[in-house]
Amino acid sequence: MGYNIVAHGQYLVDQDKYAAAVLVLEEAIALYPQNLEVWILLSNAQSGLHHFRKADQAADEALRLKSGNLEAQCAKARALNGLKQYAQALSIIEAINRKFPTFALAHHIRVKILEETGQAAQAIQSYDRAVELDPTLALALAAKVGILVDSGRNQEALLAAQQAIMVKPTSIFAQCTLSMVYTYLGDTWRARSQAKSIIEHSHGEFLGWVTLGDTADFAGQNDLFSWTVAIKLNPEAPEFQGLLPGKWIEYSKKYGKNFIIFPFQSLFQFIRYIVASRVASSEKSQMRIEIAEQKAHFTTP
Repeated sequence: MGYNIVAHGQYLVDQDKYAAAVLVLEEAIALYPQNLEVWILLSNAQSGLHHFRKADQAADEALRLKSGNLEAQCAKARALNGLKQYAQALSIIEAINRKFPTFALAHHIRVKILEETGQAAQAIQSYDRAVELDPTLALALAAKVGILVDSGRNQEALLAAQQAIMVKPTSIFAQCTLSMVYTYLGDTWRARSQAKSIIEHSHGEFLGWVTLGDTADFAGQNDLFSWTVAIKLNPEAPEFQGLLPGKWIEYSKKYGKNFIIFPFQSLFQFIRYIVASRVASSEKSQMRIEIAEQKAHFTTP
């Protein structure tokens, strides 16, 4: 019997289960170091975790194997965008668009770059073009949601998020954007219910916990528990560097507690911190169990 580890990794990336995908794909790299597809998948998974330096290195390996591969070039551009090297990322994408104007993925990456550089109007046009070329590109639909929300077009954002989920119900990113839209529409209960549903179906992934923390922050609530779990699940994410101590200080000021006298504000908060750390460990263990169980679906006689 043969275990198709590459197909397993592809399946996890397609579901936006990036932490699980990295575990599988790093094992695949050890087995097939000259496999172009594996390096591209690994780069995209690392970008999904916001580990952009590692994503860039994986993309370089893919391009070393085949410099003209369009998906490898897009993976490189995505990593560079995450590293804030916008001009270099855009240069790669524009070169692809000139030669292959109907390659949908390049339009999607271009939008992310335009969004990061504050060019919302052009970004929406590129998103629409990406979806026109490939209606199944759920990431493009979901990513459009953020721009619409930032533009105050919340009802349009809701429709875009729902469409993304219809196209790809298993996309964690699409589900997170729907929770975000509910948050901006003032429906905190539905936003948090959506985030909790994501967590239940994506063990070991940080996005659901970030979404849950965001919904609480937007409503002015204290949810250090969710942020702690998210950071413990993905401590390498650059946006998390120094975030947890900062949030303890933020909440201590907000609720009139003296952070200096007792860093965790109270014995109750300290216990919650320990519990959150254990929840993160349990999530990682459950993720590994699920990976092991999934292997049977990718094994053929």
